[in-house]
Amino acid sequence: MSGYGTLPSLSASALRELIQDLLDVDEVGLCGSCNIQLDYFRDGTDDNGFRCHNCYWSDQGQDEKLIIPDYREEGV
Repeated sequence: MSGYGTLPSLSASALRELIQDLLDVDEVGLCGSCNIQLDYFRDGTDDNGFRCHNCYWSDQGQDEKLIIPDYREEGV
């Protein structure tokens, strides 16, 4: 097949490690304020300890930017 690029050769163990890294979802990012699981598209990050969208804007005093209905637990 001329014209096609070639893939790098990987050993079986390197391929298993690569697949495991891609599938590794053990680390769940939680909001540092309300402890809800972060969502990358809603919050801009899913890294543990950052604030979710609504906690950030509540802290900034700009409640008009909150997502309604509020997805956080009651009492936040």
